[in-house]
Amino acid sequence: MKRSKIILTILIIAVVSACSASSDPILSVSGSTDKTYTKKELEDFSQVESAYMNKDGEVTEYIGVPIKSILEDSGVETYSGVIMVASDGYSAEITYEELTVCNKCIITFLENEGLLAVMPNLSSKLQIRDLIELQLY
Repeated sequence: MKRSKIILTILIIAVVSACSASSDPILSVSGSTDKTYTKKELEDFSQVESAYMNKDGEVTEYIGVPIKSILEDSGVETYSGVIMVASDGYSAEITYEELTVCNKCIITFLENEGLLAVMPNLSSKLQIRDLIELQLY
């Protein structure tokens, strides 16, 4: 009887942890707007396919949320560019002009629960792993 209570308690803790983790923001948009997104909110966006070719010519296919869709949803009307920031502080900048013509620039989910910016036909420096913020300027 005592063992079954312990197992039940562990299961309840695991379910509560999983539910609360999915409601924590994993991406923020800042600058002319301040909005955060949870994993669930990002999953609810329409997804598109995107292919990225690395410097060795290897192509990887991804499915994710167009960055333009996230910016539109966050209420952004005008901006000159976006600084994409990773959890380790690394950042890279993309101009408004580059982003508006890139329909396949997406944010996708990594296996470790982080986010990846997939920016086909753009600098490899823009392929931001563990993306946490889009800073508008």
